[in-house]
Amino acid sequence: MNPSLPPSNNSGILLKVLVGLQLMLAVGSYFFFHEAWPAASVSIALILALVFFSRERTHDERVEQLKLKAISYGIVFGLVVMTVVNILGKMLKGIASWPAFSGFDALIMVLLIALGLFHYWRWQDGRARS
Repeated sequence: MNPSLPPSNNSGILLKVLVGLQLMLAVGSYFFFHEAWPAASVSIALILALVFFSRERTHDERVEQLKLKAISYGIVFGLVVMTVVNILGKMLKGIASWPAFSGFDALIMVLLIALGLFHYWRWQDGRARS
């Protein structure tokens, strides 16, 4: 498959179906079946990874550069945020109950930051062209 060609319509439909199924699984397991948060966090992390690593409609070198930059910043800032939250949780442990965070919670934080930065930078690129 030539990387310069746009993705086929089937891949976009398949991604939307997978994301929809995963979202229903996460919401259903957490709210309707009263599963614990770790079961839902796995599905949410998978949804965010599918969205972030999917091909864009215009997939060129600039998109690749922005995705790499976004995931780099996302890892750094996401881990800093999780570290600060864990430190605050340990400091406030006697005052209030603080949940322990899993690796999937950290992955969710990293991917949320990366997705936000990527779409913000894409929005800035679109504004600069007009």
